[in-house]
Amino acid sequence: MSKAIVWFRNDLRTYDNPALFNASSHHEILPIYIIDNNNECLLGGASKVWLHHALIDLNQQLDGKLSIYNGDTQEIISELIEKHQISEIYFNQSYEPWQSKQDKMIIAKLASTGVKTHCENATLLWQPEQVLKQDGTPYKVFTPFYRKGCLNAPSPRLPLPNPRNLSTIKDNSSLNIDDLKLLPKKLSWHVPMLKNWDISEKGALQRLNAFIDEHINQYKS
Repeated sequence: MSKAIVWFRNDLRTYDNPALFNASSHHEILPIYIIDNNNECLLGGASKVWLHHALIDLNQQLDGKLSIYNGDTQEIISELIEKHQISEIYFNQSYEPWQSKQDKMIIAKLASTGVKTHCENATLLWQPEQVLKQDGTPYKVFTPFYRKGCLNAPSPRLPLPNPRNLSTIKDNSSLNIDDLKLLPKKLSWHVPMLKNWDISEKGALQRLNAFIDEHINQYKS
């Protein structure tokens, strides 16, 4: 079985994760998460607390096989590809300008080495280039964007299930989540917050389902 990297970023979940789902049916997977000190926007305290617990939850869902790094993303990915003889890398598209720029550089570099890249849509009903005016430019007014664009575009895909029978490996140079030092060092202001905040994929799905069952019909008001 060939090996592929699944690179998690703003998508710390296993349900409806196209990168993970598509890789799982073909490859032995090395799941990774990288904090890029060269490019990553500085996270606030609450965001760091969320990231710490979200990584713990994702790692548990991946049977403890999530490999974690802190450094230059391109260098880390290149080293892992060589070390583990990776043939393909899967990740979900991000739309932050610095991430889009980084993605293009990584895709170009990997293409020159024969490694296939798969950039998936995990956050939007349609990609921006799928809903354009007849002259090929983006809509600037919502009503024609919706009526002429969205209603005439292909139907969005259905949510993907959790992958079955994941075959995962872990890199022996991975950091531990605590090594990222995301939690406050001295003050424990985050402890009361956690009593009311279930930072997990299960918790997020419960909130989503509750909104659909109880509130979506009153969304306009």
